[in-house]
Amino acid sequence: FLVSVIPLIFLAVILCIDVSRVDYAFIVRTMSSMVAIMSLILMTNLVVRANYDFAIAIDGLQRLGLASENSENDTMLGGLINPNSLGIICVLSATGLLQLRAVGGNRSIDYLLLIILLVFGTLTSSRTFFVCLVLMGILLVMAQPGDLRKKGRLLAALTLVTVITLILMNWLFPSVLEYYIGRFAEEDITTGRDTLMTAYHRFIVDNLDVMFSGVGLQNFGTKLLVEYRVAHNLPHNGFQELIVAWGIPGFVLFILLCVFMVLRSRKTNKDHILLNFIPFIIILTKSMAGQLLTSHYTMLALAYAYLSLCQDFQPKDGRN
Repeated sequence: FLVSVIPLIFLAVILCIDVSRVDYAFIVRTMSSMVAIMSLILMTNLVVRANYDFAIAIDGLQRLGLASENSENDTMLGGLINPNSLGIICVLSATGLLQLRAVGGNRSIDYLLLIILLVFGTLTSSRTFFVCLVLMGILLVMAQPGDLRKKGRLLAALTLVTVITLILMNWLFPSVLEYYIGRFAEEDITTGRDTLMTAYHRFIVDNLDVMFSGVGLQNFGTKLLVEYRVAHNLPHNGFQELIVAWGIPGFVLFILLCVFMVLRSRKTNKDHILLNFIPFIIILTKSMAGQLLTSHYTMLALAYAYLSLCQDFQPKDGRN
């Protein structure tokens, strides 16, 4: 029970404290550094398992991290993590670094961290990572303060970073890049998510008790996969997952939580712009093809999104 509610408790604590003096740039750089170090440890783990033969380790690499056979559990265990989870964490970290750049608060080290995050994110071969990365780029260009010239400079910087990342990938990990490209050519690009959505939609509609009260969050996987036998996997849509777990009342409460996050952040930052909402939009977009309530890192990421909402990203004289 505690494991499932700790992320919500943490978010509640963040919402109740004064974050006006929180150093967002420090948090972003620390998070990005930790993600880069964690990814490096995962790579080192592969090399060690290959008897310290880097070539063999890379040749056998398809997705950095490890996905469970039966579910996309986002919990880190023994130095392993779901590739989709790692990919989204890389996108969120990169978003923070580019937010700093958009308001003139970036440093040279940020570009190095950004390239490292993009390389490791690409090594996950996650299609969700790619979709969220493209979404991030579009939103950042749209949200860039200033005129078209400044938006063009950002687009040029993003293009340059992308080209450098692709060159590094083709040089160091050509087999991974080929495998990644091949994933987009598969016949079922949703990897069964459309079937899952249909199955859980029928489960919700055909069971009014589930629709209005849910099955509960405890033993969530066992109830759905073993007791009810709804499908071969857990829901891969955050909204469906909320209704299955807590019913429509729980879904409404989560929407109210999101609204409260925005309203609460206005006490610190009254001038919201699109730049503030990008991490929040990425989290919700990711949740359309993955877990939300049962994904602990996603619930923790809501605190990160809240801090982004609290930042003043409005252009200041001489800063942009």
